[in-house]
Amino acid sequence: MVFRDGDRLFLDRLRRDWIAIEFPPVPRWQLSGNWYSMPATDDPASVGVVACTPPCSKPTTLFGELNIPILAVEVNYDGHWEPFPVGGRGFLIELDGFHGVPDGYRWRDETGVVWTSGRVEPLTY
Repeated sequence: MVFRDGDRLFLDRLRRDWIAIEFPPVPRWQLSGNWYSMPATDDPASVGVVACTPPCSKPTTLFGELNIPILAVEVNYDGHWEPFPVGGRGFLIELDGFHGVPDGYRWRDETGVVWTSGRVEPLTY
């Protein structure tokens, strides 16, 4: 879940809670409590990188804000550009099997690349 609150952009995850207080018990979703954040922006787009350090084995996660219509975020990692479809006001991308920090980012609309960014220092856990 990515949301803006004033001048901050927040990322938290939902997780399945199999122990419910209702009877009969019914699984439910709840926030995980990791709460990463970065400054919100009026730029066309932004990106935050959440990367774990060894021995953590979780994949790198990207989140950000979209302030103009964007169709895809392209991420440069493992030596190539990989596109990820996005839409709306925010995005959340997990780079399965990748545990580092990407080298760059491009945001595309229907006309081509409209915004770029180089390497972003990660928020670590």
